[in-house]
Amino acid sequence: MTRFKIDEEEVKQDCSFAGMAGGMGGAFSAPLIATIMTSEISPTPKQNYIPVFIPRLIAATIGFASFLE
Repeated sequence: MTRFKIDEEEVKQDCSFAGMAGGMGGAFSAPLIATIMTSEISPTPKQNYIPVFIPRLIAATIGFASFLE
């Protein structure tokens, strides 16, 4: 059971892309660019775009912040 009323498989995919955004956030100098790049390659439906964009942005920001140390 999920909060967004979507498939478990889609949740797994969204979590994988959030992890990918975290890694890319550490590699690039802008977390927003990493978030947008992972959002562009994922097949996310339009109605779920914002709920999956926010965790990716947070993961990319944490990846970027941990790279700075």
